[in-house]
Amino acid sequence: MKFLELIDNRFDELVNRLESFSNLNTHTYNLKNLDVAIDQLQEMFSELEPDEINQFELSPIDSINSNGEIKQLNHGKVLRLRKRQNAETKILLCGHYDTVYPKDHDFQKVTIDGNKMMGPGVLDMKGGLMTMLYALLAYENSDTKNKIGWEVLIVSDEEVGSIASSSYLGTSARNNDVGLLYEPALPDGSIVKSRKGVGSYTMVFRGVSAHAGRAFNDGLNAFYGVADLINWSKNMMEINKDLIINLGKVEGGGPNNVVPDLAIARFNARVSTKKQRTEFEHQLEIFNRRMRKKYPGTELYGKFTSPPKPYSAKAKKIVSGLQDCAKRLNMPKIKLVATGGASDGNKLNGFGLPNIDSLGPIGDGMHSRDEYVLIDSIKERTKLSALYLYNITKE
Repeated sequence: MKFLELIDNRFDELVNRLESFSNLNTHTYNLKNLDVAIDQLQEMFSELEPDEINQFELSPIDSINSNGEIKQLNHGKVLRLRKRQNAETKILLCGHYDTVYPKDHDFQKVTIDGNKMMGPGVLDMKGGLMTMLYALLAYENSDTKNKIGWEVLIVSDEEVGSIASSSYLGTSARNNDVGLLYEPALPDGSIVKSRKGVGSYTMVFRGVSAHAGRAFNDGLNAFYGVADLINWSKNMMEINKDLIINLGKVEGGGPNNVVPDLAIARFNARVSTKKQRTEFEHQLEIFNRRMRKKYPGTELYGKFTSPPKPYSAKAKKIVSGLQDCAKRLNMPKIKLVATGGASDGNKLNGFGLPNIDSLGPIGDGMHSRDEYVLIDSIKERTKLSALYLYNITKE
């Protein structure tokens, strides 16, 4: 497996690139830095000599602001590379370059302590992007590289649900046979076999404003609607033990001597099956109609953005191939877990593409200021992907 030596020989370069790239803030709505980042990615991935390389602008997405009004949000661009599209077998390698840390967050710079690199996005998922890049570089250095085609798709809005980039994920899903995604592995090296589906919602409750002392009973407190939502969600979860409804943020109101006429509740739901999703949507609509009668002017926004991702027979075949590769590389046997979190793998699976979506390196603390990646795991996981591509070529 001489082609894997490229990973060893260029590993210091990989680590340096990861450190530099992670020191650039790429929060989902830091559009200026996202433009810088995508150009850097294009330059790095251009070494693969793709037949096509394109950046795509994303259309604005409707969002509800803190006044309960619809506004449009812009997002960064999508990077797509393709090579050997006439090949019989085509593989999609997918990832994202946005992170959850705003530009004014106190967690901005990378530090390295032995085998641990700590910094914003080093694990989720800039470490995964480096894994993807150098696995492809190694594969393109092999003697069988011309047997498969590949596509790289890197989106800029995964951390907020990939709503703007969903159409590009759909196009890529229909264009390929297998998907490999570079979300982090679990801290023990396990990969994710199945994920819950996720829907994100905003409910804007409208009440009637009044003086809280003189005319309290003339008003209608919009926050009572939020209380109704909380009670409804708790009841739903008691009836459906596998359902998760999480109220994440409440906004609205004003001075405490005024009955508030606006309350905004932002929540998401997580389901395991299509049937559970259908039932949740049905019950939510019934609840919404009741709230509109009780609090006239109330509106519900949102939808399921990621369908459930079951562990399919085709996904099992991908896992079997990865486990064979791990054995050849003298890695521990890869364990499998189910999780409630969603990824772009949910969408790709919903569009018909079988995939495994946790092929990035090992670490912990993602989405926190304790985020870190184990440096030696990057090399191990890069070789795993490179050998998997090579073995597919041999099939």
